[in-house]
Amino acid sequence: SEKNLWASHCKKGHVRFIANLYLQNMLSNRIIYMCIDHCFYDISNQNEEKLIYLVELLKITGSTLERTASKEIINIYFEKINELYVSNIYSMRIQFALKDIINLHNTNYNKNITN
Repeated sequence: SEKNLWASHCKKGHVRFIANLYLQNMLSNRIIYMCIDHCFYDISNQNEEKLIYLVELLKITGSTLERTASKEIINIYFEKINELYVSNIYSMRIQFALKDIINLHNTNYNKNITN
């Protein structure tokens, strides 16, 4: 419905706001980890929007996180993302979004490199 679409748009805006606060060094890695963990919590094909928020958050913060965060933590997150991608239980929209963020990670967030 229109109300749900509006709520989803607002939530995506909040994700962008949080991501940009992080880029301005106003939030710590720990806060971003909590946001990422929240996106992974209780995901199902009924609640795909959390995965869209996860992808949006990582598109904005991923390059910085890769430089400043623990490699082990980043690897764990991308193992989970890859598991979600290969599970094929999500819509094509989600599959493409997950593949995009995996590709960005694999190319060190260089958007000019294609796989």
